[in-house]
Parts: sequence; C-alpha cells; structure tokens
Amino acid sequence: MENIKSWWTQTTIRSDNIMYIFQQKLKTIKSNLKRWNKDTFGDIFQAKKELEEKMALLQQTMITEGHDEERKAQETNLQRQWEERLKQEEMLCRQKSRVQWQKQGERNTSFFHKSTIQHRAYNQILSLKKADDNKVFSREHIGDEINSYFTYILSKSSLNRTQAINAIIDAIPSLVT
Repeated sequence: MENIKSWWTQTTIRSDNIMYIFQQKLKTIKSNLKRWNKDTFGDIFQAKKELEEKMALLQQTMITEGHDEERKAQETNLQRQWEERLKQEEMLCRQKSRVQWQKQGERNTSFFHKSTIQHRAYNQILSLKKADDNKVFSREHIGDEINSYFTYILSKSSLNRTQAINAIIDAIPSLVT
C-alpha cells in the first residue's frame, strides 16, 4: 500500500481533464505493479521448479555423503521456501480463476455450465453419519436424518441453545474475514 500511495502522489500529469489524469495515474500504477511483481516474485512456477531441483540435489548429496547439521538446515530452509512458493502459486491460481469467472461466469458459456456442474457435484451430500455412528446413503434417509437432527435441536426444552447454535455455526464456512 505504501508503494501505491507513493506512486500515486509522485505521478504528475498536466491536464485540465480530471478523468484523463485519473486514467494516466492508474496506468502508471499498473506498470509499477508489474515491475514490482517481477522484481519481488518473478516466475513463481520456475522458482518452485528450481527449488525442487535444489532439494533433489541436496537430498542426493545427503544420501551419498551423509547427513550433517548444515545440510539439514539447508534442507529445512529449502522446504520452507518451497512451501512459500506453493502458497504463492495457489493464490495466483485462485486469483486467475476469479478473473476468469468475472470475464465469463455470467454469460451463457460452456465455462459457466461446467463450473455450475462442478459446484453442484462439490456441494452434494452423498452420505451422512448418524448419531449412532452408522452412515446413511440414500437421499431419503439423508433428508430424514437432517430433519430429525434439527427437529431434536430446535425442540429441546433447554433455554440455553448456545452449544447447539455454535455447533451449527462451526459447520458453516466463513467466507468473509
């Protein structure tokens, strides 16, 4: 954020058109962000591959020449860097998928239909574990079990339903931080 603030205030464009100035400042920030991304992160996929090669070479060295503290520390450091690159790669893919959805998600495209089918498959309840640890698989039994569970919870005479409410809330994923 500090970089963006700095780039915004440093960009001076002389014009009477406010929208033109705004557009030019955005262009400047875009080019600066691209440069910053390249300098800071580089090619995430290539960096991950290089780390994997370094780890393989180090592990081969450890096999042939033996383990010592320095090599273990190097391996730990490489592992930590590799995991960081994995997180960055995952974030990049997630961001790209959101951009793809924003571009094509609302139109009646094959992308929209595939993502809808995938979403339905992901959200299906194929089995449910009952209170007695037995599983039910049919849609009818799953529906009956859900109905009886919530009927039981909501019909309890106890006025303190905090535990039941917290159990339900814990099962709902938090989408907004």
